[in-house]
Amino acid sequence: MTATSTNAKAPAGLYTVPVGSNETLRKGVAKLQFKVTSPVMKKATAFVFSSKTFWDRVAIPAMNAALKAKGVTNLRFPSGNFYADSAGVTKQAPLAKVPAGFKYYPRKGYDPVTGVAFLWVVVS
Repeated sequence: MTATSTNAKAPAGLYTVPVGSNETLRKGVAKLQFKVTSPVMKKATAFVFSSKTFWDRVAIPAMNAALKAKGVTNLRFPSGNFYADSAGVTKQAPLAKVPAGFKYYPRKGYDPVTGVAFLWVVVS
């Protein structure tokens, strides 16, 4: 998957990138998924995805540094759980009143049964 350009044919907005995809990210809010298969990596993924402190202090800065080193400047990670509409407009959670058309999304997650982890990115 590439984040340095956007796919002009596909509409911007809220979308999911399938596991194993190499499609170019387009403008909007993308749910990136990956599958973890080895037992050691499953434990590591469970730790990283369940720890708010590790995620905020280590994982996000490391991912931002890696993307910057590769020249990718049009991606950002949500700083917390959020609400989004189908057009990809986001609002930081919690909200006193949820606007019409917005749904709640956790910024990251991991299912140890299937081994599928996900995280959301905002592509500008």
